[in-house]
Amino acid sequence: MQTDYIDLYQLHQPDLHTDIEESLDALTDLVREGKIRYIGTSNFQAWQVTEAQWTSERKNTARFVSEQAPYSIVNRSIEFDLLTATAKYGMGVMVWSPLSGGLLTGKYRSGEAVAPDSRAASSLGKLSTFVDPNREENRIKFEAVAKLQTLANEAGLTLPHLAMAFTRTHSSVTSAIVGVRTIEQLRETLKGSDIRLSTDILDAIDAIVPPGVTLDALEKGWTPDWLQADKRRILG
Repeated sequence: MQTDYIDLYQLHQPDLHTDIEESLDALTDLVREGKIRYIGTSNFQAWQVTEAQWTSERKNTARFVSEQAPYSIVNRSIEFDLLTATAKYGMGVMVWSPLSGGLLTGKYRSGEAVAPDSRAASSLGKLSTFVDPNREENRIKFEAVAKLQTLANEAGLTLPHLAMAFTRTHSSVTSAIVGVRTIEQLRETLKGSDIRLSTDILDAIDAIVPPGVTLDALEKGWTPDWLQADKRRILG
């Protein structure tokens, strides 16, 4: 990397087998040694953000200054409580997958096979699942995208610009992380960041996908351990 330090070191997701105090102690040592400037989290739940902040205050350790979470028009679960928690503790929020793995570009349509040159066609993981026209769970998403496309057309916007502008509307969101293949795609996508949506357009989006709602559980990034059957049922 040709650097002696890391500007921002983020935990990829909660480690349910390691106490947050232990993680913060290790990260604080790295901060004091000058190897890391700031620390952050990714895919944390609101209660985990709060626990970490309280632990930092109680133990006088370095504190998390950022959270990285999935967020898009069709994946609004972080609005429910996470963004309120990050705002309370003054944390920056970087959202990922603002275009829902390409679904909000409009190039994937219900009942149509994905283009052979698309990322979904060459992907063997979750990305192809998100936009697979043959997946029953995607039906509601495709219906929502069709309505969003109509809304974008009426507003004189492209669907990707509407989607990018939406992610920057929430006061707790600091920036959006995009995944592109070409410089032209990057330039075109970034144009959406400068657009400010009117209240009427935002209300119309809310009518299609209500605040705090996620249309596909797979887009939340990870499934918490406590949702496993043996953790939520009394067996035997």
